[in-house]
Amino acid sequence: METRALLDKIMDSLDEKRTRGVKGNLSSVARLMGVSPSTVFRWHEGKSEPHPDQRQSLNLLYKILRESDKNNPQAQRILNSILDSASSLLAMGIGGILIAAGLEWLFKGINDE
Repeated sequence: METRALLDKIMDSLDEKRTRGVKGNLSSVARLMGVSPSTVFRWHEGKSEPHPDQRQSLNLLYKILRESDKNNPQAQRILNSILDSASSLLAMGIGGILIAAGLEWLFKGINDE
């Protein structure tokens, strides 16, 4: 899916939810992603593309929103953690998603082995 279409789907889903005051706009996506609104605007307008790790985070956010729409309790818990986070867990990529899912224990001692 092209970046603009993906961002539109994310914004539509956020707009439907209106969860915790998060609106379906580029600024909200930027906050969740931990990037500036102008960066997301450039992605949306096709003037630049997200880095691969950012693209992965966008895809994860979309999948979490889609699963949350299906009342998947794990997806809803992850989404709530992302929305409640003062810093963007999505900016941390897959690691942030694992933390949001309560799986931060996976990181403990990872460099000790």
